[in-house]
Amino acid sequence: YGQVKHGFEPERTFDLCITLDASDEKRLGEFAPYLKTAADSLCIDHHITNQGLARVNVIAGSASSTCEVLYGLLDQDKIGKAVAECLYTGIVHDTGVFKYSNTSRRTMEIAGYLMDQGIDFPKIIDESFFAKTYGQAKLHGRALLDSVRILDDRCIYTVVTTDELKEYGCTVKATDGIVDQLRVIEGAEVVFLS
Repeated sequence: YGQVKHGFEPERTFDLCITLDASDEKRLGEFAPYLKTAADSLCIDHHITNQGLARVNVIAGSASSTCEVLYGLLDQDKIGKAVAECLYTGIVHDTGVFKYSNTSRRTMEIAGYLMDQGIDFPKIIDESFFAKTYGQAKLHGRALLDSVRILDDRCIYTVVTTDELKEYGCTVKATDGIVDQLRVIEGAEVVFLS
């Protein structure tokens, strides 16, 4: 396997640039120049807004996730446990654990095949969506306690301040999931976190 390196090296050029799950150049961030300087390019995506970033584009707007598209490009018989874990994780994230409308019968069939490869799917879901540090749990609790209903209780919002993040030893990433908790409150049509 190749070595994974993080960080942009502006002087480097590559034979091939592969973009995954990026609907436009802006989403590539500091790595966007690689797309322009590479000898060849491939884009694999599921966003219907993707107009084709690369020379070769595999874009399936009806797919639940880029991992579902990628699965279709792979030789199924060569998908081992490590690859299955990665694909399953991507599908679970983009489908909100199979509850978003982008989940299809094909999505579930692929997930089933990946599960058959011996992956620890409950662990993937727990660690991705439910595992929290104690500080993060307290931050979420505070955000829920401080939430406010407005507009005939159809809208709910809450605020998390920088001071609160520091108080609980959290980064902004720790706020992931707060909106999901507010979204399932009965009668809520719009929820937001500021």
